[in-house]
Amino acid sequence: MAGEALTIGQIHDAAVARTGVLPHLTAPGDYFEPHHFNPHTGVAQALTAEVRPHAQIVSGPRTIIGSTAKLSGRILVGEDCSVGGVLEREVTLGSGVVVSAGAYIGEGATIGDNSQIGENTSVGDDANIGRGVVVGPQVRIGAGTELGDGVRIGEATSVARGAMIDEGAVVGAYSQVGPGVNIGAFATIGAGVDLQSGARVGTNAGIETGVVLGNSVNIGSGARVLEGTTIPAGTKIPEGRVAMPRSLGRAIRF
Repeated sequence: MAGEALTIGQIHDAAVARTGVLPHLTAPGDYFEPHHFNPHTGVAQALTAEVRPHAQIVSGPRTIIGSTAKLSGRILVGEDCSVGGVLEREVTLGSGVVVSAGAYIGEGATIGDNSQIGENTSVGDDANIGRGVVVGPQVRIGAGTELGDGVRIGEATSVARGAMIDEGAVVGAYSQVGPGVNIGAFATIGAGVDLQSGARVGTNAGIETGVVLGNSVNIGSGARVLEGTTIPAGTKIPEGRVAMPRSLGRAIRF
């Protein structure tokens, strides 16, 4: 079937003949661009995709290598994945991972089950992304960054080298997370926030839109920083407290 524009039904038939498992790619009758079913890997691969020697693809239903994909070196791609970006050598994708068109996954990076990497997003070398993570389009994830399970990163946000974002935390669009920043579990960071080098945000803390945290600021667990506040470098906000601009006249003022 190589060279044909295959219907979903034809890919189903090829998969069932090889494995006895129905892939359930999408609605029957829909068309892909030309794909072929690789009987050795169980993968539907676009003919224009570039999969170089030594790329390893684990057989499984609903694994699709798209036309914009490029896989280089030794790579492990799990079941049920959809790959449209560039994967460098020694990358590992869990099951159900989506790497969108234009995305770049650096050497040695690991992405956990059911995570999604948006269009034109880059993930640096040796980054470790947990399970169920959603990273928006045009995001930059630095080398060695750690994202815990269930983290959400908004569009066009930058997460610098060595930052750590714990499980369930949310970082809004157009934010800057500096090198060595640590964001605690289930913290919420609004849009357009600037977290400078070494800043720490505690568990369940809330940082509202447009906040600036200077170098090595420490925000305690459950604390809140209200919209537009700038916290000077080295400041510590105790657990459960509220920080706000001086013009609002209450709590901890800056």
